[in-house]
Amino acid sequence: MHLKAAALRNATRMGVGLLSCPMPSAPPDAAVLTNSHLAPHLSHRPMVKQLFTKPLRKEELSQLDTALLNRYDPGWASNIQHTAATIEQLQAMQWVCEEDDYSGFVLCQRPTP
Repeated sequence: MHLKAAALRNATRMGVGLLSCPMPSAPPDAAVLTNSHLAPHLSHRPMVKQLFTKPLRKEELSQLDTALLNRYDPGWASNIQHTAATIEQLQAMQWVCEEDDYSGFVLCQRPTP
């Protein structure tokens, strides 16, 4: 159990780091969609929406700028299938998504007009 917790802690650090790395980056005031593991680490942002299993409407997604999701570990009250479907939904809306194959993190950003 200790190894799983350590792996989760490292993956969380990596995921949070994705939001501030130079390319791509998310402005500090970006509204973020994420999972339950990362939400507490992003609470300094003006809007953090947690992904649950309920499908998101386009109106809800239009309030967001960035999504940081983990394909392999979707967190509490979500599942792998719903996370994958949400990523596909964002891509269909022309969001730009980059994935880290090692950690499973997917960073998606709404296109700028």
